[in-house]
Amino acid sequence: MNTGPRGSFRYLDHTADVGIVVTAPTLGVLFETAAFALTELITNIDDLTLKVERQIQLEEDEIETLLVSWLQELLYLLDTEQLVFGRF
Repeated sequence: MNTGPRGSFRYLDHTADVGIVVTAPTLGVLFETAAFALTELITNIDDLTLKVERQIQLEEDEIETLLVSWLQELLYLLDTEQLVFGRF
C-alpha cells in the first residue's frame, strides 16, 4: 500500500512538543501531508490495516486555523474512538 504523502515534511525539536514543517504543491496536499506526519508520530502508517472510512467536514475563517482544527480532529478521533487513519 502506497500511503506516503505527495508533499514532504520534517520534524523540529521543540521544548514543549514537536513541530512539523510541511511543504506541498497544493493546499489539499498540504493538509494530507500534515495528517500523515502527525500519524507517523503516533505509529508507522504502513503497519495499519485500513478498515474505516470517515468524512470530516470543518469550517474556519482562516487556512491556518483550519489546519489546526483538522489535526485536532484527527487527535480527537484517536482519543475518543481509537481511530488512526492511514489515508487522507
